[in-house]
Amino acid sequence: MIQLIPITANEILQLPEVEKLFPMVSLDYLKRGDWYFQEKFEWFLVTDDKYKNESERKTILAIICVTDDWYEKLENDFHLSVFEVATPIRSIGIGTRILDSLIDLAIKYHYNTMSLQVREKGLIPFYTRFGFHEELVGPGISCFILNIK
Repeated sequence: MIQLIPITANEILQLPEVEKLFPMVSLDYLKRGDWYFQEKFEWFLVTDDKYKNESERKTILAIICVTDDWYEKLENDFHLSVFEVATPIRSIGIGTRILDSLIDLAIKYHYNTMSLQVREKGLIPFYTRFGFHEELVGPGISCFILNIK
């Protein structure tokens, strides 16, 4: 079962080998203490473990960062700002399970859309399989959108 564990930006920086596990996450923003990046967004670790207490080691599957109504054009939008599966466990279906769970959450909380930007062009087929389509949301700003309603 996928679990989302809230985490602060500073706690992310303290994770062992965070830069090696998550090379695409914009850690430079977090290191600089960029208020907007730390406070506007909600950060989560994604784990798959059932653990008894906080002191037990958890297997970190991914880091995600979400916010809502990121683009003015999209109302009641669940924006996935960061979604990165840990490097050693990519290409085995973890990302599919996580995205399925996030879509279920967006449906549960009655969002109209889910949006994200694709930074690695090789991932476009992954998102289109879920029904995401590319759309301009501002001057020169393109993102992938999934219509939920």
